[in-house]
Amino acid sequence: MKRVQLTTNFYKRVQGYWSLDLATCHKEAFEMLNDIDSPLLLELYAYSNDHYVAKNWSGKTLGEWWWDNRSPEWAYKFMNDMHNLYYEFSKRTLVQDGVTYRLSYVDMHPGNVLVNQHGVPKVIDYDSIGWVREKNITYYQAKATYAISHFLELE
Repeated sequence: MKRVQLTTNFYKRVQGYWSLDLATCHKEAFEMLNDIDSPLLLELYAYSNDHYVAKNWSGKTLGEWWWDNRSPEWAYKFMNDMHNLYYEFSKRTLVQDGVTYRLSYVDMHPGNVLVNQHGVPKVIDYDSIGWVREKNITYYQAKATYAISHFLELE
C-alpha cells in the first residue's frame, strides 16, 4: 500500500484544548473526488497537494439564493444530497500507522455552496477536504448538517 504524506493543518478547540484533527494530503483526496457520484461536486480537471482546477460554476451563494427562493422541497432535496455526499466521503478510508482516516469536508457552510439560476447547487472551496480520524467523522457530519439546516429554517 502506498504511504501517503499526511500534513496537519486544522485544529479544533475541544473542552479547552486544541487538538489536531484533519490530516490533509490533498492530491490523494482530490483523486477520489471525481469518482464520487454526487450532484453537489464540481469536476476537477487538475490537482496537486496545494492547487486544484475545477469546472467553472457561477451563481449566488446559498445564502443569497435562499433569501430569494425559499422552497421546502428544494431544501429537503439539498439536505438529502448533502447527507449522501458525506456518506460517500466516509466510505473512502486511509489506514496509516494503525490509525484509520475517512475522507471528509470540514468547511460546509452557506458561503461554500453556489446555486445557479436554475436552482442547481454545487459545493465550492475544496481546500478543506482531507482525512479525518475515523473516531471524529460524525462530529464533522453533524457540524455540516447543523450549519446548513439551521440556515435553511423556513421561519
